[in-house]
Amino acid sequence: MGTYSITVHRTKWSNDLLPLVCGISNAGGGRLIIPSEEKRHALSIRRMRRPFESIPSTVLQELGISCTTEPVMEGAVLSLEVNIPASTEPVAYNGIYYLYTDEGTESMSLAELKGRIQASSALAPERRRNPKGKQGAFSSRSAEPIGQTFEERSIAAAEELDLTITDEYVLKVLKTNGRVPAPRIADLLKVSESTIRRSFKRLKDHGFIKRVGSNKAGYWKVLR
Repeated sequence: MGTYSITVHRTKWSNDLLPLVCGISNAGGGRLIIPSEEKRHALSIRRMRRPFESIPSTVLQELGISCTTEPVMEGAVLSLEVNIPASTEPVAYNGIYYLYTDEGTESMSLAELKGRIQASSALAPERRRNPKGKQGAFSSRSAEPIGQTFEERSIAAAEELDLTITDEYVLKVLKTNGRVPAPRIADLLKVSESTIRRSFKRLKDHGFIKRVGSNKAGYWKVLR
């Protein structure tokens, strides 16, 4: 994830959010967090897959911006994070320019946007730099969309390890709170407690976590 200063939460994704994405990009880039509407873990993953794969293509086609998506744990809620890069030039949606501010997303002409940018330094050089080396701050409409699938963004695929997608989300929960007990995680993900304990073992064996303290009073420390 990037180190963006703008973080916006919305309940679900639709193309009505494209002006917001446009405004965030013009304001220096940021994150859009969309929680899963499903309480059951398996359905959350399946229903998240379509927006995970379609949002980057839609944003690239409509705005010419190469954004990325990533499943994240926001507290105990499985969510989709859309990372929106800063534009290197003003971006418009359907011929209208937008800028995200503390008051919301405002539509304006190109001249107004440039004036606001100059006045607020929203696109100052230090904010236009890619956060922590992220590629593609701005791409033309001719650029190819990012071709990653949901599975390819998982820890298992990235590390080429024998992990499951449940292991990935167990790790995300432990990053939030290493003291969450196995029964609570099992209830959260709607799987058996034995499944969670097997995840603990795999993550420990692969060096992702280690146990600090006793089984009763200790906690899991995330190492990477």
